Amino acid sequence: MNWKLIAISEPIEGQTIVIDRDMVIGRHQQADIVLQASHVSRRHAALLLKEQGRQLWIQDLESSNGTFVNDQRITSHQLKHLDQINFETIRFKIVAEQADASTTSTPTVVPDTSVSEPTVAESVLSEAEITESIETKTDKIETDKTETAPVSTAPDLEKVVPSDQGMPTLAERGDVEVKQDGMPENVGVPKPAPIPEHVAVDVAPEPKAVPIEQPESRVEQAQTQQKNAKVGLMSLIVLVILIVLAVIFFVV
Repeated sequence: MNWKLIAISEPIEGQTIVIDRDMVIGRHQQADIVLQASHVSRRHAALLLKEQGRQLWIQDLESSNGTFVNDQRITSHQLKHLDQINFETIRFKIVAEQADASTTSTPTVVPDTSVSEPTVAESVLSEAEITESIETKTDKIETDKTETAPVSTAPDLEKVVPSDQGMPTLAERGDVEVKQDGMPENVGVPKPAPIPEHVAVDVAPEPKAVPIEQPESRVEQAQTQQKNAKVGLMSLIVLVILIVLAVIFFVV
């Protein structure tokens, strides 16, 4: 047995929903049948298949405004062919058909028809259009790379640095002759570079080293003091002798 739910009220009149499993009716987006109305609860009612689909029941899920079958409020009720279900202003009709092997449709109450889907001819590009699009994007990328590539101001390394590593030998140089003993001949000596005018050539002479007197040690100082004391004592004795001689000379 195939059960269908057909809308018979605006704005979804004529919309058909195939009931091929247990389904929840409500305002919540995760409900199987979504009814966008303020008087519909988030989980309003449930459609239940029993006896392997031969029976269809509707059960109210403690909704605020109730579930009605043939204008009678119910809690749980077995539905029959051409029964009408209403949730205040939203009404549906039950249609029972013999079992069919055809595929079932996915229930949708209010489809979004504001945006039309493209046809196969519009959505599928030809091979020539795809190739042309790829070539256009490739040319654009190459153009962007050329326009945005930084200009290198560094010198050409191949012109500055010789390709061969190391200095050339005397034999490789054409302006130098090599004797039999291996000594070079006629080697030109480069002239020194001229000295700029603002560079002083005169170099100040280095200052002479001043000898640093070494301080006397304590021993040397003691010896010097002893010598000075002896000299002083001898001078004093000589002076006394001279005085005595002078007194004797004048007295006599």
